[in-house]
Amino acid sequence: MGALRRQYTDEFKREALGLLASGGRPLSQIAGELGIPAGTDLAFKNGRLRRENERLRMEREILKERCASSQSHRNEIPHH
Repeated sequence: MGALRRQYTDEFKREALGLLASGGRPLSQIAGELGIPAGTDLAFKNGRLRRENERLRMEREILKERCASSQSHRNEIPHH
């Protein structure tokens, strides 16, 4: 079973981003103060999203090839 994911309110997210944008402190410090994970979770999510993005690119290319092939077959004149 996977770990439970914490849900954060939009207000909490805005405040956290505000702290980060104000500068002066590293992300890991701000995350620690707020009690949220930093770094590892982000790296894991980034890797997962990159893999998903690559899979979607490949699927799109396959669909484009099939669509082009289908179009060329539709344009052929049948010989009776």
